[in-house]
Amino acid sequence: MDVNEWVDEYKDYYPKYEKLTNKNRRLIEELLEAEGIKAMVEARTKSIDSFATKIKKKSYNKLITDVTDLSGIRIIAYSLDDVERIASIVNREFVIDLEKSINKAKVLDVDRFGYLSQHFVVKVRTDRSKLLEWADLTDLCAEIQVRTVLQHAWAAISHFLDYKQEIDIPKEIRRKLFRLSALFELADEELTALISEVGIISDQYKQQIQKQITKIEINVDSLRAYLENSNTVKYWANVIKGFGVGISGPGLISRDVEMLRMVGITDLTKVEEMLLSSKSWGTDYLKEHYENTCGGTPEKWSTDINGIITLFLIGNYPEVFTDEILDKQLGWGKPERATVPAKKYNPKFNKR
Repeated sequence: MDVNEWVDEYKDYYPKYEKLTNKNRRLIEELLEAEGIKAMVEARTKSIDSFATKIKKKSYNKLITDVTDLSGIRIIAYSLDDVERIASIVNREFVIDLEKSINKAKVLDVDRFGYLSQHFVVKVRTDRSKLLEWADLTDLCAEIQVRTVLQHAWAAISHFLDYKQEIDIPKEIRRKLFRLSALFELADEELTALISEVGIISDQYKQQIQKQITKIEINVDSLRAYLENSNTVKYWANVIKGFGVGISGPGLISRDVEMLRMVGITDLTKVEEMLLSSKSWGTDYLKEHYENTCGGTPEKWSTDINGIITLFLIGNYPEVFTDEILDKQLGWGKPERATVPAKKYNPKFNKR
């Protein structure tokens, strides 16, 4: 076929490839969420113009079997460990064309120019193809790339410099570029080790809090572990749910860490004491706050669980967290919704 015939054929197939791209993206995002893996997912279907350019440079026998990158997903993970976990998911959830898939970690020699990543050519899994919404996509190939953020950065640099292989590089800068590539690879390994260490420390915080040990310094990871494992936090979460307000996972924890430091609270014991000592007045305080916030429809409102810490800091320290500080420094919209009921219900301010 000539170029125009190839392009006309791709125009006919394009809606199916677009559907495949969108469905694969949603599937992968759901799988990553189910496995607790944080990663960025990019997706694209090759445009008609890009395909026309591609087909002029290389000949193929059959569109749907030979051109494998018409539908593409790129998964950008934060660690090498997560790359391996994601690769296992791809192997489990798709039919892999092993001959056309590439693991650059295995094909690149240690002294060769390039950067490690994994490229899979996949089709819809057999059992999934029996579902009506996937049935018309079973013959189409897609490409899934899995790489770390640093591998992605190196790929962007290579693309910017337009160096596809070692022979493309001027010999005057070849050694510097190889050294830079090695530094990126070493940084990837160090970042993976760091993320693993953060996970270990977070698990230690979790175990301590579950044992009601709270003499722990406050940082983002320790406060997250406290929010997710403290019975006192669960108590206040149930109070808020009783108003009809939804509770979601932790949000901007760093702001709460900053607020705790502003009032001199540096360990979780003091946070626990603050939440426990607020039980006599806290329910009324929270109720009025959410009535002011939700406008009478609490069932349409939700809050991050760390909002409990935020609100009780305001409720116990309104002289520190003035409307001006909350609004201009901490980005708290309409702070009076919390500061007014705080001064109304907290007994230590009523005595003044």
